[in-house]
Amino acid sequence: DEAAVFGACTSHWLAGHPWPRPDDWRREPDPVTRLERALTELYGYYDANAQMLANSFRDIEVMPAFVGEFMRAQLQNMHTALVEAWPEAARDRHLTVAIAHAIDFRAWQSLSSQSVATELAAQIMTDMVAGSVQARTSRT
Repeated sequence: DEAAVFGACTSHWLAGHPWPRPDDWRREPDPVTRLERALTELYGYYDANAQMLANSFRDIEVMPAFVGEFMRAQLQNMHTALVEAWPEAARDRHLTVAIAHAIDFRAWQSLSSQSVATELAAQIMTDMVAGSVQARTSRT
């Protein structure tokens, strides 16, 4: 069966290329430090696996459903781990959208296409998210 073969190939590939672990990020209580660490790890993962991930994200609608479900679950777990670090008062739509954008593969692709190194890309995106939180806090 095609889905079983696809599943076996996907499992094999993932065993050699595991996603970053959000539970490790949760040990860092500071939200800005956590975000920068997470983005550095995630962008490093994106960089190391760029072609496979580009193909997977591009073809996600025609792949077996479990592939999209797995990828969405990975990203949702990362998103939750990053949002929960911020104070309750900061956890609004702006923050959740900014973090969703920061972890999006296409955001990394945009930075990478401009020859921005992994660490600098993580710093830029962290500054954008943290700056958004700070700007909203100062307006209230």
